[in-house]
Amino acid sequence: MGRKKVKPEISQIDKIIFRNKQNIPWNDVEQYLKRYIGRTFVVRMYQDRIHIAGDFPDEFSESKYTKRLRGALAKVKANSAQIIDLMIINALNIHMREMYLFLE
Repeated sequence: MGRKKVKPEISQIDKIIFRNKQNIPWNDVEQYLKRYIGRTFVVRMYQDRIHIAGDFPDEFSESKYTKRLRGALAKVKANSAQIIDLMIINALNIHMREMYLFLE
């Protein structure tokens, strides 16, 4: 199956809603992400359908990796919750590992 040439899209966060760099309110991020539950997005390049399951908000905000984040990286991850849909739609490199989908 051949790859379709797609121009990379840049997903931009227009408003920073999680401002605190020291203590990100991960419970608020989790609540924000619940708006995506049950939605399905199509990756433009591959036409793969990605369905957002009910455990997604918890996985995103409660992972060991997330708990270790501090400073600007924590702020970036928290605010990226606003553009999950765009990151999925515009994903260019997809690979599967241990039943999880990773988008780069």
